[in-house]
Amino acid sequence: MTEAGLQAYLLGKLTEPEAEQLEARLLEDDDLFSQMETAEDDLFDAFARGTLDAGDRERFLERFGADHQRRRFAEAFVARASSRKVVPFVQRRWVELAAAAGLVIAVGAYLLPRGTVTDQASTATRSTPVTAAPAAPITPSVSLALGSSRATGAPAKVTLDRAAARVDFRIRLNPADKYPAYAAQIRSRSDLIIWGDVVQPSTEGGDLIVHATVPVDRLPPGTYEIAVRGGANAAALDDLGFVTIEVSRPQ
Repeated sequence: MTEAGLQAYLLGKLTEPEAEQLEARLLEDDDLFSQMETAEDDLFDAFARGTLDAGDRERFLERFGADHQRRRFAEAFVARASSRKVVPFVQRRWVELAAAAGLVIAVGAYLLPRGTVTDQASTATRSTPVTAAPAAPITPSVSLALGSSRATGAPAKVTLDRAAARVDFRIRLNPADKYPAYAAQIRSRSDLIIWGDVVQPSTEGGDLIVHATVPVDRLPPGTYEIAVRGGANAAALDDLGFVTIEVSRPQ
């Protein structure tokens, strides 16, 4: 069975007879079971990369939304993999030649009279190009105040820099809403959940704050609602309030 078919099963897109037939095969076929595990890993990877379409993303959150630890691991893995740089073959070859040249200069300095190679080595050092370190990704911070009901006024304006990788929504809560556990969700105007995760509280300047750090690729220009929930534990959360934002990107 293809990976697409296995992922369709994981997302609940197969008919009931198709799903039952596949489940029967999984009980008997170890290779197929391994393929299913790989398909599930690839599904988490696709979610973290934001490559699932809106429908599959919604189905994924319905099926795996509670698996916060695994989703965070997938997002961290994708972020780490995307930050790695592959050194082209030509550049690696240049580095090897540069290392060989350095060895020749060192040997020459030992064999030739003092001063003969020093100037040449100094000139080579001065002519070596210096490559600036890449700039760290920008993570802008946006301060928001949570309302007790769905906002009826104008949404908060949020302009995301083109160089930003993530945005930190700093959400101020009612001091009376102090709980051991919190979670936040971002919903589109059609009430589709586009991001959700547990969030940690902190006290900053006397205010009760939670931080929702969201990849900017989840937030194309548009209007969204941020909802925060709190409770005694992750399984018993109640709505604490909402805030509406309007996201824009500079051209």
